[in-house]
Amino acid sequence: MKPLKIDELNSLYEDSKTVDREALAEMRSNILLIAGEHYSRKMNEWWNRTRTNQQLSENYKIRITKNWVHRAHRIYVSSILNKAPGTKISPRNPLELQDQKDAELNQSVWEYAKDKYKLKSFYRDMCSDFCGTGECAVKIYFDPNKGYLKGYAPKVDEAGQPILNEMGEQEVNEDEPVFSGEFVFERIYAHTLFRNASAKQMSESDFFGIEKMEKSSILKKRYAKDPKKLRFIEESNEEFVVFDSNKNGYTKTKDQTLIREYYFYPTPEMPEGYFYITTKAGILEEGSLPAGKFPIRWKGFDEHPTKARATSMVKIARPFQAEINRASSQVALHQITLGEDKILYQSGSKLSQGSSLPGVRGLTYTGTPPTVLPGRSGDQFYEYISIQQAEMDKALLIDMLNMEKMNQLEPYTLLYKSMKESEYFSLYSDKFAEFLIEMTELFLDLAKFYLPDDELVAAVGRSEMINIEEFRKTSPLCHQIQVEDAGDSTETMLGRQITMNHFLQYVGPQLSREDIGKLLVNSPFGNWQDQFSDFTLDERNFKNDCLSLERGQMPPISPRDNSEYVLKRVAARMKERDFIMLPPPVQELYQQYEQIHLQKIEEEAQAAKAAQSEFVPVGGAMIACDMYLPTDDPNKAPKRARIPYQSLEWLLKILEQQGMAQDKMENMNQSQLLEAMKQLQQGGMPQAMPAMQQGAASPEGVLQ
Repeated sequence: MKPLKIDELNSLYEDSKTVDREALAEMRSNILLIAGEHYSRKMNEWWNRTRTNQQLSENYKIRITKNWVHRAHRIYVSSILNKAPGTKISPRNPLELQDQKDAELNQSVWEYAKDKYKLKSFYRDMCSDFCGTGECAVKIYFDPNKGYLKGYAPKVDEAGQPILNEMGEQEVNEDEPVFSGEFVFERIYAHTLFRNASAKQMSESDFFGIEKMEKSSILKKRYAKDPKKLRFIEESNEEFVVFDSNKNGYTKTKDQTLIREYYFYPTPEMPEGYFYITTKAGILEEGSLPAGKFPIRWKGFDEHPTKARATSMVKIARPFQAEINRASSQVALHQITLGEDKILYQSGSKLSQGSSLPGVRGLTYTGTPPTVLPGRSGDQFYEYISIQQAEMDKALLIDMLNMEKMNQLEPYTLLYKSMKESEYFSLYSDKFAEFLIEMTELFLDLAKFYLPDDELVAAVGRSEMINIEEFRKTSPLCHQIQVEDAGDSTETMLGRQITMNHFLQYVGPQLSREDIGKLLVNSPFGNWQDQFSDFTLDERNFKNDCLSLERGQMPPISPRDNSEYVLKRVAARMKERDFIMLPPPVQELYQQYEQIHLQKIEEEAQAAKAAQSEFVPVGGAMIACDMYLPTDDPNKAPKRARIPYQSLEWLLKILEQQGMAQDKMENMNQSQLLEAMKQLQQGGMPQAMPAMQQGAASPEGVLQ
């Protein structure tokens, strides 16, 4: 595919703006409706709209805004974020160790990004656009000019060689600072996004475009060394009419340039995609997409067949809001014009001031008694307003939400009611969750390409420094790991905790220390990673050992390793279906790894056995035991045994040592136990290969 010229790009832009003119105008008005700016003609003074005098000019009308659209918008945003608050990484196959580690590394990087770039706040902005304008879109890219200052670029001569000072040190150019770089999550407003005019759906468009205003002075400084591009900026530097929600309409701007960005999807003709950054007069930048990834993700609220642009919930609420405003304005009009009580008296009658007493004002009259006509408060419109509000809630499905207090309900009943209510917004929450998933996938793909090693170490931790290259080489998300929406709402966490308590009630005594640690670490109502990290220490160490083994490296083995736990997990790993698919050298490493831990078990058993051959002390007082010994004379009754105190104390210590060793052996795999006993009877076992000790280099033929 040949690169497009500026005339062709301008044609794509104009065609898109023409075909979407009505949809974009509706999106702009939606922003004003949510903000409470419901009338196009806004007076300068508040009291010009809500006049309190009885004489109203015909040129003015009372316009009251009761913004129920804002209420509906907030309910939608809260409900969707409660159902889809974020994303997390999980292994596609939870039983495969490699998938588990890939998911763990990606999750660490994603958590680091959520904290650094304040993505929780960004989620709220995206959900607000999703419900308000009907579309949410984000552009993710890496900006090398952001972040902290790392230093300055070196000075070079005309030949490109570095310039050295008198001390032989390289000189730096303070006009060219070097920054660490940061990712940018750019919020794209729906009315600034354009697409291929011929596409019937947004997913069918072969490109997405963004229009934005930038200061001409900044652009001229950026391209100061390129006269051709400076001319493009100067020719496009004109007065623009820009939508401004703060001023309830459009404003004119000067000294700004309209920038148009075009991003084309990768195709067989353009495997890495293509982008253009232009003004109306010419192309400023063009080339393949950074890292070959399309940088924009889009999602629509309500999509319709053969209509590319989506609509929002404001479209449904608009007619009801108009009637609520009209009726509310009539209430104010009646209160101002007919609100005061009036006294009617017949012509010829006379009213005069009477005597006044504390708290009493008297009037005197002559002739026919006067009649008091009560004022009007406009209450005849209240029922109609209430009906319109109820109809709006019904049309928007808000009436399905049970807003009553449910603090007296049983937990299971509360969960059931909450699950039923969330179903009504599941269509939109699922859509928004898909958007967050796509955004997470895009960031992780770009992070593998752009994030430097020092920042990855900060993300995954120093203990995982050895696995940084493994993170960069992880397979595509759709193949090995998946991104799923995180159900971390209050109801979901309560349901998890209740289910966990239910299981613990019946199976708690049968759980091991490691199982208890996993439950505590993953408890939804507690962040106990540090407090109970010792409970899962053996599991984390074993995972890292397995990763080293499958890379073809023997991990260092400490005498303080929990060999009983390791042997149990090794036996389970060697039983998994994918173990037979590992290279033979890796399988041999697993066997050697198992033999080393078997040797540790044997040495511990030998130590316990050696304790049995020690000299038995006989000091201390004689203690009677419930044991009876036969006498030399069979006709006499057996005598009660009396043993020295130090002998009994020594025996208890030996039995305690043997009991601990026996308990450990009972928890071992039977085949491993038999192997250990066999080696013990033979008086030893073959030593491990020297190259396998203490993490030494792998022998020839082992995978690196």
